Amino acid sequence: MDPNASFALPIADRPQAPESPPSGWCGETAIQEAMLYFGVDVSQKAIHAAGNSKHPDLYSDEIPTALRTLGVKFATYAPKRRGFAAYAKWVSEAIDEGNPVLAGVKILPTEHPSWGLDHFVLVVGYGPKGLLVNTTWGRQEWVDDKIATGISFKGAFYAIRIRGVHPRPMTRRAQCSSR
Repeated sequence: MDPNASFALPIADRPQAPESPPSGWCGETAIQEAMLYFGVDVSQKAIHAAGNSKHPDLYSDEIPTALRTLGVKFATYAPKRRGFAAYAKWVSEAIDEGNPVLAGVKILPTEHPSWGLDHFVLVVGYGPKGLLVNTTWGRQEWVDDKIATGISFKGAFYAIRIRGVHPRPMTRRAQCSSR
């Protein structure tokens, strides 16, 4: 566990699949990480297909379709109050219950100011430095809403709490190996 974390789930960051398009499969990777945590192994390619996407990568409105198709139990963030404090509280409560959170973030400075989000991550912990995320780029980072460069929760609004998985035919239980 990261020494700066008040609490963190044991979910390692995974890279995006080599066959992903130039835009990447960040949403697909975050879903894969969460499903593996619940013991179900499914490829990023199959996750992409499950979203019935019209794009090379999953968009925010296609992620719930992929989750339902894959048998993932989830809840969507619907804030009563806006702002990072309310968002971080909702995410922290999910983490405390053992549920990772698929979240949308901005990458600052942004190339797409009109987009609500630029990238998907899996939130796996929280602490005084903010929220601990799996970037889908092979590392974890602490993220909040105050930075000017890099991954940011500024204007955070998109979060999906992953509560478990009812495996479907295109998924399989992950095999544990004893070493």
